[in-house]
Amino acid sequence: MDYPQNEPSTSEVCEEVVNSRHPQARISKLLPVYRMLLFIYMIAHVSCSGKSKCFNTDKGMSIEGGEYRRIRNANLRECATECRDDFSCLAYEWLATEQTCLLKSRSTTGPLVKKDDAIIGFCIDEEDEVRDRFRDHMIVGPVVVQAEDVAGEDCRDYCANQPTALIYSWKPNEAMLTALAAADEDDEINEESVLGENLLQASQTL
Repeated sequence: MDYPQNEPSTSEVCEEVVNSRHPQARISKLLPVYRMLLFIYMIAHVSCSGKSKCFNTDKGMSIEGGEYRRIRNANLRECATECRDDFSCLAYEWLATEQTCLLKSRSTTGPLVKKDDAIIGFCIDEEDEVRDRFRDHMIVGPVVVQAEDVAGEDCRDYCANQPTALIYSWKPNEAMLTALAAADEDDEINEESVLGENLLQASQTL
């Protein structure tokens, strides 16, 4: 399989960085119709002080774009730590030959691509429920098990009970999409109602 080439663009230390057991193929394509969520579930991870954890994939993967910080003369452990401690960091990329660390923004939407010298990693914060959610992407690779009509949070628990699973992807079915749209609409109505009440109270106090 041919992969597009990608060129690099312009603290406490974790004890260990362990590679994942399953090499992942590049992302196939962006799926704008569905709100695809990729939840990173850690089987092999970096255990650090606090509630943040990091893990990296096998060598040879990268995420295109999204770099907002470059750190030179850094090893893989230091790169993971920098991402873990930075609230804005979704993922980190470490270039072995250059000993360079690239921190990737949470707004990253670039595809996963093959890059021989790179190692890509992710950090999870147990106090931040959305940090490990990689939206609008799907990774192609070995499927351990597949389930239908499963809620997002249930999918996370389902993955946790699969000994050979490293990550999982989830997308809502039509019924879930309808419910999500209705919930978003209710939230907007409630926000407008609260805003109107606040404006009324403010005008009455003048």
